[in-house]
Amino acid sequence: MVIDGIEIEVQKKNIKNMHLYVKPPDARVLITCPKRIRDGDIKRFVSSHLDWVIKKRAEVLSRQENAPKKCSYKTGESFYLWGKEYKITALDGKRFSVKISDNGAYITYPADMPIEKLDAHVKEFYRAELKKKTDLLLPLWEEKTGLYCSSYQTKDMKTRWGCEKRRGIFKLCYSSRACSYGGSEPLGGL
Repeated sequence: MVIDGIEIEVQKKNIKNMHLYVKPPDARVLITCPKRIRDGDIKRFVSSHLDWVIKKRAEVLSRQENAPKKCSYKTGESFYLWGKEYKITALDGKRFSVKISDNGAYITYPADMPIEKLDAHVKEFYRAELKKKTDLLLPLWEEKTGLYCSSYQTKDMKTRWGCEKRRGIFKLCYSSRACSYGGSEPLGGL
C-alpha cells in the first residue's frame, strides 16, 4: 500500500487494535491490524497519522546517519576511551595490544587477524579498563552514597544493566557499543 509516496507494509493478524511502526534501520513503515479491517480504514488511519510518520521516519534515518561507523582499527580511525577520542596508529605485530597515550591509540595486531577476533580483543581491552577504573572508584562511590555492594560484574550487555538490589551485585557494561561514542566520562565521580 502506498500513501503520499510512502510505502506501507500491512500485516493483518488476530489482534484487536491497529499499530503503526517506523522500523529502523531503513525507516520502513509497518502497520499491524485486525484481519477484519478494510483497506480504506487502514488508509484513513495512516493518513490521520501522516505527520507523525514523516517526523518519525526523519528521526530514524537521522539516527542511522549519525550512528558510529563500524571500526576496522586502521590507522587514522577514531578510538574512544572514557569519552576521549584517540586517533589509531595500527602496528603490525604477533600479539594484540593497545597502548593509549596523549598522541593516540597504538593498536598492535597481526595483519591477517580476522575483524571478529580483533573486535573480541578490543572488547576484552574495554573490560580490563573498566575493571581497573571500577576498582579505583568503587570505594569512593560507596563512601559518597552510603551504599555498599558485595561484588560487581562486568558484562557485555545490550539492554538492562545496573544493580541487583536483592543480591547486592553491581553490574557494569563494558560494551564497545557504549564505548564507541564520544561524550562525557562515564565513570566519573558522583
